[in-house]
Amino acid sequence: MSILNAIRIAMLTLFVATGSTVIAQQDAGNTFSQKASFDDNMKLELPVTDRLPYSYEIDITGIGFKDAQIAGQYFRGVSDNLVHFEANEEGTMVTMRLQYQNTGQNQWTREDWNSYLSKKQERFQDYLLRMND
Repeated sequence: MSILNAIRIAMLTLFVATGSTVIAQQDAGNTFSQKASFDDNMKLELPVTDRLPYSYEIDITGIGFKDAQIAGQYFRGVSDNLVHFEANEEGTMVTMRLQYQNTGQNQWTREDWNSYLSKKQERFQDYLLRMND
């Protein structure tokens, strides 16, 4: 087998595996997005639903960012390998995507995600104070 054919097979395998992972996470009974919210202390907790969705939409107007650029910088700064945030251009909403593929071999439950988010609460608060001076 030539190196070029080996590369093509490897790329096809990667493409199929990635697609299968996304499909498995977003099965027919799973909704793609739901609402979540930060409380006054920047605590974020996933709402109780039948299944964990692909993403959460969060209204951030109550946080009081100086402007949309600060909101975008803030959420890029608190994103990590398990939770990715992306603020909209107006700085009024943020989409939070759970990075299921980075949790290892264990499938995390809502309680696992909420425990993880609870541990990040202090960072959310501290970074907000520094970014929004």
